[in-house]
Amino acid sequence: MSQPDNPKLFNALSNQAMAKYPSQKTAGLSPAAGKWRQNEYLKQGGGFVQDISQVDPKKRDFKQEAIKKQKAQVKYKKEKIKKSGFVA
Repeated sequence: MSQPDNPKLFNALSNQAMAKYPSQKTAGLSPAAGKWRQNEYLKQGGGFVQDISQVDPKKRDFKQEAIKKQKAQVKYKKEKIKKSGFVA
C-alpha cells in the first residue's frame, strides 16, 4: 500500500477537503473530496512511496501516526474480546 511522501501536507489537505466537501453519509471523505485532495496533493508537489520508512523524518506527522496506532490497538483489543466469547 502506498503512503504519501509528505504526510503533513496530505493531512492538511484532508482537513481542507472535509471542510470543502462535507460528507453526511460517512465519517470519512466523500468521493469528490478524495479526488480534490489527490489532485491538490499532486499539484503541490506531493508523491507516494511504498513504505513509511521511505518518508523524510522532517515531513512525517508523528502526532497523526500516534493517533492511528492508538485506534488500531483499541480495535485489536475489541476483536480479541469478541473472539474470546464476550460481547463488547
